[in-house]
Amino acid sequence: MLRSSPKLHGFDIPGVPEKVIASLFADDTSVYLSEQDKYTDLTDVLETWCKASMPLGEKEYRDRLVLTRKLNPDDEPIPMTIQINPDGTTTRILGARIGNNADAVEPWLPIIERIETILEQCTDQYPTMEYLTTANGMPTINTTGNKTDQESRVNTFIQTWRPRTHKLPPKLSNSKCLYGITLVQTLLNGR
Repeated sequence: MLRSSPKLHGFDIPGVPEKVIASLFADDTSVYLSEQDKYTDLTDVLETWCKASMPLGEKEYRDRLVLTRKLNPDDEPIPMTIQINPDGTTTRILGARIGNNADAVEPWLPIIERIETILEQCTDQYPTMEYLTTANGMPTINTTGNKTDQESRVNTFIQTWRPRTHKLPPKLSNSKCLYGITLVQTLLNGR
């Protein structure tokens, strides 16, 4: 519906056969309007659009859009119920933080702090190797100039980690055929 609208221009990108006007995924929709577009034309197509939007284009244009809330001087102002992100602010789109002149590290700081807290708890609690193999996805963020901070933290944790002694309860270790427990106990006890 957006792409077929004769009133909305969006962006023409060389090598892309269709105009770029919308990005849709599940319940997330981002609409890309050019300086020739009118917000009222978009609202004719969609009555409710988004929670936040980011201006694209030259810095002067973005600043003017944030200030006037108009895509162009002849357009109606975008309603105050729609947030327009100024430079330095991000909006979450498909799990990524997108924004003009935004700090790439800032959105990851709470995640990094949480990982540090978990590693500190692990140091005190002697977790099992099964627990430690749980995967945590995180970005490569280099704030020190050498290895990434997280890589250094994880390496230090692994080098200083000492497993606690694994002793199986006698009831389980007496059965030679119960899921190979005797073999596991032999391996753990070094016999």
